[in-house]
Amino acid sequence: MVFRVIWMQMGYQIWKSTEPILLQFSLEFYYTYDAHIEVVKPINLLCRLPLPDVGKDKGNLVPLGPSVLEAIAGTKESNMPPSGEAPAPSEIEEEVTKKSANSYVNIRVGNMTFMGCIIESAEPTFSKYVDEDNYPIYGKVVMRAMTMYTATKEDIDRIMGMV
Repeated sequence: MVFRVIWMQMGYQIWKSTEPILLQFSLEFYYTYDAHIEVVKPINLLCRLPLPDVGKDKGNLVPLGPSVLEAIAGTKESNMPPSGEAPAPSEIEEEVTKKSANSYVNIRVGNMTFMGCIIESAEPTFSKYVDEDNYPIYGKVVMRAMTMYTATKEDIDRIMGMV
């Protein structure tokens, strides 16, 4: 039996989903006066970003990004540039800010700002050449980040400076 399509609408494609914005980039660090400060420390900080924290009870891992409740409440809007000066935080806001600062980052490339990105991976590569204290004189980190929320047309326009 052969099924034939009589109407072109039967082949109509529908939207199924859109993904968050994915960013992939490399950062390079060179030694000029102190390889530990200029190469090792910044790479250490970047490599920590995609890793979970250990919970207060020392048994559970605390995942990256905001909690589902924070995301639904919209405490931190993804892909939105900051608007002016932030008000003085209360004690509760201060705790959320501390957690958020460790959970996601804002990435700026030229005039484009990608707000609320979760770092998915940070892969370091070090030079085999070292300074007088045995620290590598060059390092590179390949980063992969994704915005917390699904991208929209408005997000792209805002990021690219079209509005």
